[in-house]
Amino acid sequence: MKQSRLVCSTLLIVAVFSFFTSCRKTEVKESTHRTQKVRVMLSWTPSAEHAFLYYGIKHEVFKNLGIEIIDSPSNGSVEVQKALQSGAADFGFISGDVIVRSRVEGVPIQSLITLFHDSPVTIYYLKSKNITKPQDLIGKRVACIKGSAVTLQFKLMLKKFGIDESQVVDLPSKGSPTEITGGYADAALHYTQYAPVMLRAQGLQIDELLLKDKEVNVLSTCIATTDQMIREKPELVQRVVNGMMLSLQKAEVDFEGTLAAILEREPALDSQATRESLKVVNDMIYKKRPEMRLGDASDDEWRRTQRLIREAGIIKQSIELSYFYDDHFTDAFYAGTAK
Repeated sequence: MKQSRLVCSTLLIVAVFSFFTSCRKTEVKESTHRTQKVRVMLSWTPSAEHAFLYYGIKHEVFKNLGIEIIDSPSNGSVEVQKALQSGAADFGFISGDVIVRSRVEGVPIQSLITLFHDSPVTIYYLKSKNITKPQDLIGKRVACIKGSAVTLQFKLMLKKFGIDESQVVDLPSKGSPTEITGGYADAALHYTQYAPVMLRAQGLQIDELLLKDKEVNVLSTCIATTDQMIREKPELVQRVVNGMMLSLQKAEVDFEGTLAAILEREPALDSQATRESLKVVNDMIYKKRPEMRLGDASDDEWRRTQRLIREAGIIKQSIELSYFYDDHFTDAFYAGTAK
């Protein structure tokens, strides 16, 4: 874990860290501050990935910390990055590889909490298409979501396997599973916890090429903010991190309550498919990593992510890893010093 750039708090955190981290549940005092509205942009439309957030809202975790969450959907991580940069969002769900690319290009955003350590990006298709390896995509029609991390990671995979982008027919995608069932495309890009789960719930035989198994395993969903927010409103950032972390902890032990929260927020979701999606999401978020706390990512994971996208030529240089994330706020949460 990197040393916090907020040096004034480091000694206090280190002194009490070993005592408090033995307990998974961290007590955080309720806020006496007036309620502040906080704009959070999602990585897509409300879905299983965001269920813990709605659990926290429903059970007044954020309210007790003096926060009112104003959520908004997006068309993917690139849109989230632009919203953070422009000030249209205060916090956002965004893929780690987009954070790295943005930061190297001079966009001052950084991760506060890491949710997915492995990439959930997948190429999915009907089993009848007989696609078993990346080379089988040559000449195929692949539906790609513009402005999303899935397309960036797909291009990483093509380069890894020596496939020129011109050898694949790139079709614009709205992320709908009907794009492969209706014959629009031979395969499509999405996240393994969503479209493939939905189609299997309908009884269809679906196969996948998971990018994490094809030499493209980058850090995925994180919760990020801007340098300016950290610099000018550190107390608010701390409260948001506290709320996110408490919501994650509480949602972990209440699957049915978490499922109910996302279905209340988005009634149009299919309940059975969302149940199955949430199981996959929870496996990714709460996967046991003895050396790592919930919400943290290692320097090695950030280093690997930066190396992969540099090898693909998407960025031209590497920068210091500490620019990608700030763990001061999760340190304070776990140490029990968060207020």
